[in-house]
Amino acid sequence: MEEIVTMQDYFTRMDKKLGRSFASHYPVLHEYYEELKSACSEVNQHPRNNLFDTLKEVLSLDAQLQILLEYHKITESHFREIASEEELISQIKKDSRSFYRELVGLNTSSEIPIGIIYLGDGTKIS
Repeated sequence: MEEIVTMQDYFTRMDKKLGRSFASHYPVLHEYYEELKSACSEVNQHPRNNLFDTLKEVLSLDAQLQILLEYHKITESHFREIASEEELISQIKKDSRSFYRELVGLNTSSEIPIGIIYLGDGTKIS
């Protein structure tokens, strides 16, 4: 696995995973993906004064990106078989609020444990 040392490295790998046809086949999801990329870049360029606020924001954005990639992988790029693009975005935002708990095998209703990785869980997303 290639080491990721910059935001550009991170999104280069994401872009490869999504593939070249993603933007043309799924314009609404692609716009959402670009919004997430832009938000990540903004956090990277202008971190908050409080490290934990920055981590919370980064982890929340990353959870959404990871869920988008999982849907892509599961459906082999056929998102419309699951839901409309708008419904999928809504589901991603909802699921990202418990992503890290579920990643370690906890229930969505489980109390959020103390740990840096869990800072992104429970974050309200508009």
